[in-house]
Amino acid sequence: MEFLKTIFECKICNDILKAAFKLPCDHSICKAHITKSTIFTCKLCRSRHLTDDLKPHTALNNLFGTIGRIEASFRRFDLIKERPYEFIDLYIEELRNKIDLKREEIKLEVEQKSDKILQDLAYLEKDSSHFVTFNLKKDMDNLLANLAEFTNDEKHWKIGSASYFAQPLIKKLSNLVNEEVEFKKDELITTIDESCIELIDDLEEYKKLCNDKLDFTKSFVDLMDDKISTIKDTIEVLFEQMDDINDYTINHANRLLIKVLTNLNKDMISLRNEILLNRGFEFEKKQFNYPELDYFKEKNKGTLHMIVKNVSSYEFSKSKVILGEKSPINYIPFGIGVKFYKSNRGIPLIGVGLIFENKYEFSGIVASCTVHLINQVDKSERFSKSFIQNCKRINHYFKKIVLFRELIGSDYYDSKNDSFELIVNVELEDLKLRSINDLV
Repeated sequence: MEFLKTIFECKICNDILKAAFKLPCDHSICKAHITKSTIFTCKLCRSRHLTDDLKPHTALNNLFGTIGRIEASFRRFDLIKERPYEFIDLYIEELRNKIDLKREEIKLEVEQKSDKILQDLAYLEKDSSHFVTFNLKKDMDNLLANLAEFTNDEKHWKIGSASYFAQPLIKKLSNLVNEEVEFKKDELITTIDESCIELIDDLEEYKKLCNDKLDFTKSFVDLMDDKISTIKDTIEVLFEQMDDINDYTINHANRLLIKVLTNLNKDMISLRNEILLNRGFEFEKKQFNYPELDYFKEKNKGTLHMIVKNVSSYEFSKSKVILGEKSPINYIPFGIGVKFYKSNRGIPLIGVGLIFENKYEFSGIVASCTVHLINQVDKSERFSKSFIQNCKRINHYFKKIVLFRELIGSDYYDSKNDSFELIVNVELEDLKLRSINDLV
């Protein structure tokens, strides 16, 4: 939208404003022109300002952000219009890359688990004696439990550790376990590879079908082309009618453009879905559930841990989010976010939410969460709160957990370290087909 340059031009570089700063003299310039000296002199009116007093032009930068997203949607449409085969190829290739990456991550996990069992067994074989000690029996019980989980055959290994020490048969057990683990590892990796090949073959067939049906979607592309032309004209008229450029008119224009962007994205998603024959969600769900093996039945569950420090400093914060480290659940990075904020009455609250990015095009990730606050006196988990979280794109949702003052006055607060500790149990409840409103 070249016409914007004449309206929002930086008078220093004669280009459209980038990372705009608003000076006290009411001129706006690009951030790049601000010097590091203590005093900044406006090159337009020669007014002198303290550099520390210069602030970003928030309203204008928000407007440019909205315009940038609209232009990005225009570029995506141009790709679909001019090179629809390339759009289909890119979408299929992205799904294929996700499947390939997940396959390698899963195979690595299988290798690591099998190696761990064999290493533990080698340790037992080396350090065991004819006398059964408590620690040795405990190690054997852990080994057999891991082996039962890995081979998915609990009955086979339910014989218990005591019988292995009754004669000593650790060497015989070692040979048996080595053979069993290697067999199960090879079986799992073969199944993982075969499932991957089958899924990718389905994607190739799907891509061919989408390409063959492109002629049937031409009318949708033409309709979208007309809509975008109308949107461009509407935007140009909007700025031509701005009598004065100030924060009020800029914010008003931004609100109108956000509505334009929302409707534009809905139409773009409908168009992409039409070109993909309304099967995008189907293949995203297959990728999410791959590989469908009992061995990975727990992959959608995970536990996240976080210690929040400097708690007292956030009591009077208008809004502050503290982020914890991320760990994978179903190979998707998840983390905890703790939000300190105030209610409409000004009461300080603490909320908790999952922090994760949903990179699926047509699917929502639904997760059930249970938050546990850890008692700092005896380290128990006596407080808990559960909720469902649905992530459309990047999550910004936080569930109120406790009042700030309630936490400070409880055993869940560590006054010595000014901190509190929480654990969040997460279970992903599969993907969910999102409505058009949820996709934007």
